[in-house]
Amino acid sequence: MRNDLLKLLAGRRGHFRMESGCHSDQWFNLDRLFDDQARLQPFVDELARRLAAHRFEAVVGPMTGGAKLADLIGAKLGLTSFHTGRHETPGATGLFPVRYVVPAAQRENLRGKRVAIVDDAISAGSAVKGTHTDLLACGARPVACGALLIFGDRADAFATENNLKLEAIARMSFGMWKPGDCPLCKAGVPIEQVSDAPQVNILGASPEAFDQDSSGPAFVGATLVATVACKHAPTTRPSRSQPRGIGLTVNKPNFRSSI
Repeated sequence: MRNDLLKLLAGRRGHFRMESGCHSDQWFNLDRLFDDQARLQPFVDELARRLAAHRFEAVVGPMTGGAKLADLIGAKLGLTSFHTGRHETPGATGLFPVRYVVPAAQRENLRGKRVAIVDDAISAGSAVKGTHTDLLACGARPVACGALLIFGDRADAFATENNLKLEAIARMSFGMWKPGDCPLCKAGVPIEQVSDAPQVNILGASPEAFDQDSSGPAFVGATLVATVACKHAPTTRPSRSQPRGIGLTVNKPNFRSSI
């Protein structure tokens, strides 16, 4: 099941700024997950089955992928689904600058309810952390967190810190650093746009390649896009027209690009 889910992804290697403010050497187009509903549904059903054991009354997902997943899981379990909207603070700097907020008209409906937070994928956790914070402000009681894909181990730390049960269909290792610790920045590799090259299924030949350390031979073998390091190369900023994915920040309202 894990490898079948990973085959739905498209992505590339490079140097990317995530929504959380962290940097990564991988990018995946998460919108591809929802391109083929028939292929995706078995994974949604399995995630819903695992989450159901935690006895919640509503499911909440951040826009956009998490909201789609919340609707699908809510429909499967016969529960009401809610969404949180993405809000950028102009001029905000540092890590996790984006807020996720339950719409005013829905806030009272969540008060006192046991809820599960879901997202299509979690890496640094910007969207689920923001959603969790606002659910507490609404008076809701988050009890579980679920994702089709978990990249790295930060989701585990978040779940443990907040006493949430964590469920996922697939997990992958993921290179992710604070800006000051980013080895690509130190090497002079510019932050790039995913529109610079086609997005392809870099997992198609060997999904296990991404379970290796990013410096290992299996990972290098899966690389389809090379980035040339240059200390004086300009840093490129993402455009508004790029697709939503992990490992890229897109400055467009209500458009979650990475997590």
